[in-house]
Amino acid sequence: AGTVAVRGGGRTLAALPSGPLTGRVNLLPRLGGQLQTDLSPFLAPLPADVRAELVAGRLVADVTPDGATLGNSGSRYLGQPLGLRGAVSWQGGVRASAELTHPGTRIPLTYDGRDLAVRGARLDALALRPLVEATGRITADLTVPGLDFGRASGRADVKLAAAGQRA
Repeated sequence: AGTVAVRGGGRTLAALPSGPLTGRVNLLPRLGGQLQTDLSPFLAPLPADVRAELVAGRLVADVTPDGATLGNSGSRYLGQPLGLRGAVSWQGGVRASAELTHPGTRIPLTYDGRDLAVRGARLDALALRPLVEATGRITADLTVPGLDFGRASGRADVKLAAAGQRA
């Protein structure tokens, strides 16, 4: 659990969270600032073999009146940089887009205020290495209508070969 201190002076008002979320966000006269959090708590649902290969790093959000840009710092997977770039807009409803990258891997996500979509994802076999020794890649598209994973649909093209086989 954390806390948020609210500080004001003259015509300014700012929120200063502490705990899992840190940073400073000016509320008045204009919304803006930066928030950060450790990504370690988000690793819990992952398989232990995958978690062992991850250095979580930090999520950084730069907040503006229209939304926020997201990025990460210090995240690594299998000794290689794990990147995250994204944006959230809250003007006229919440919309978001993000891209997770790792050498040979690109997973783009979009949320239009209703549906979550992954279009043109490419997962290199390197990302599967803690679970299986393989070469090749997986490409995929996925749609989750109304964020209801029970209604999700998509397609995947799997071109993988076990170690020593041809992809």
